[in-house]
Amino acid sequence: MNRMALVAVMLTLASPVRAQETPPSDAVQRELQSVQDLRVRAAAEFDGPQQSRAIVILDEIVTRLEALRREGTLPPRGRDALAEAYELRGRAYYNIGLQEKAADSFRSLVQLQPQYAISKDRVSPKIVDYFNSVKKALVGYLAVSSKPAGAKVTLNGEFLSLTDFFPLEVLAGDYTVAVAREGYRTETRTVSIAPKATETLDVPLTRISASAFFVTEPAGVEIWMDGALSVTTAGTLAPDFAAAAREKGLDPSRASARTEIGGLSLGSHVVELRKKCHESVRKTVDLSEAKDYDLEPVKMEESLSSLSLRSEPPGAKIYLDGEAMGVTPKELDGVCSGKHRVEVKHTSGKFLQDVVLERNESLTLDCPIRPSLAFLGVVAESAGGDRVAAEVQDILDKNLSKMTSLNFLPASPARACCRERGRIPISSAR
Repeated sequence: MNRMALVAVMLTLASPVRAQETPPSDAVQRELQSVQDLRVRAAAEFDGPQQSRAIVILDEIVTRLEALRREGTLPPRGRDALAEAYELRGRAYYNIGLQEKAADSFRSLVQLQPQYAISKDRVSPKIVDYFNSVKKALVGYLAVSSKPAGAKVTLNGEFLSLTDFFPLEVLAGDYTVAVAREGYRTETRTVSIAPKATETLDVPLTRISASAFFVTEPAGVEIWMDGALSVTTAGTLAPDFAAAAREKGLDPSRASARTEIGGLSLGSHVVELRKKCHESVRKTVDLSEAKDYDLEPVKMEESLSSLSLRSEPPGAKIYLDGEAMGVTPKELDGVCSGKHRVEVKHTSGKFLQDVVLERNESLTLDCPIRPSLAFLGVVAESAGGDRVAAEVQDILDKNLSKMTSLNFLPASPARACCRERGRIPISSAR
């Protein structure tokens, strides 16, 4: 089996790949738990006075985990448990003088994880030397570098490492090596690796897409590219870029770090920068070449307004978009422009209104306290009623909204769960 595993120093590189794997099914989880129970028993026997008694248990662990591997359902932690079982079984066979059987277990271990190592600090040097002699007959070495570095290297579709890396142990054999990096054409090479031999690949990558870099003041600005949210600026600006930001009117101490959107197709793109309580910025950028583009730094302008609320009787509680803001009468400064829901609640009723505030607008609202009427909507009692339900509801919404003595709450999907109570049934008759 040409399956690659990473040495200990490469675990940090492997972890992102593992994080994306599908969680094991319930059946596999149960099997792994059963194997874990066997591992506890095997460890006790292995460390006991009759180490050979562990071999039978280790055989069962190997059989069960190899079955999962053949099915393609063995997760990384299961592979680690299988490697451990092969090592312990090989050591147990060696200690009772069955070196050929020990070699068989060690060969299986190397085929599972070519980069596996046994430390002389915890195992007899004789066993370690024997394991290494078995391993040398099975593995060669591969080193891959790329320009630029940071490319993902796979062997026959199995992830190995990120470039650049020193020679890593792989099973001897023929491989298709793929070197891939976002924004660059994937390069493939074929290599034949002999036991004990080292193959080195130096792969230049051809760029096929562009990257755009943004700096904003302040940070926390959403960058929408062609109608989709791509990234949010964050961090602080590096000193190397402070002068350029200052020339464009930004305060470098308040500016974001240089934020990248990579893998962009060549051509024109519509960019929109958005941040709450700020004016949105929209522009078109032309990325005609496969290279890095430092776009002009953007200073987002605040977009605030003020709201003055009075009620009769006074002392009513104010809620702006559900957030408590004090009691009437009240002057609310620094309110973000845009749409807001204003609620003013009193023991005798409440005031409810949706408002749209423009930048620098000062709006005064007299908030008459009134009882509220919530319209839950209409429910059709027949197929014929279904055809006119939407029209009927629209008419009722419009007519009820004309009332001045009540706060009218129109029907909405959020209240659909409540329509079975207080609903207005309709049939096909009009």
